[in-house]
Amino acid sequence: YGLLFSVAMDDELTFKELWQYAKGYINNKGLMDWKINRWGNVIGKGSAADADQDIAYALLLAHQKWPQENYLADAKRMLQAIKKYEINETGLLLPGDSWRGMPPINPSYIALGYYENFEAASGDPIWAKVLKKNRWFLSQIADRDTGLIPDWVAQDQKIIKGQNDFGYAAVRCPLRLYSFYSHTGDPLAEILLKKQAKFIKSI
Repeated sequence: YGLLFSVAMDDELTFKELWQYAKGYINNKGLMDWKINRWGNVIGKGSAADADQDIAYALLLAHQKWPQENYLADAKRMLQAIKKYEINETGLLLPGDSWRGMPPINPSYIALGYYENFEAASGDPIWAKVLKKNRWFLSQIADRDTGLIPDWVAQDQKIIKGQNDFGYAAVRCPLRLYSFYSHTGDPLAEILLKKQAKFIKSI
């Protein structure tokens, strides 16, 4: 988030310092370990796909503002690693680089608004597949009445017992959906956002 905020605020110094920090925790798969304590120790090994995508997107934005740096090359390396370790064969976004078998999916990690930018930057058509698959996945798991999306869902779209709350993770879903809708006018995103807004207003 710091990378996204600093590039949005044209704060190149903060961006550089945060990116330098992040690079210090890139693992052997080319992605950042997900949890670092205040003393700089890794206490959560393996990556988290939401952060990896945010990093890659922030690097693309930084390249637009400060093209003299190596941010585009850095972004492309991140995208290659995300593709290799965090996208399954169907195009569905996995939670991170260390999950095996059929891991549950965190829908709040799905960043539909990023994938066209990832394709444009990398020239890789995989991102069109990722966009299509994950857009479809969200359409299947959203509550038919409220449009709300749960924290965690099985890959067969079944709600995981005890994980069906619109909780601290899923609260990001409307934000990511609106980001996607704001520059595409996507009709599915519009339907879900209107349902969510109506429900939230009602309570």
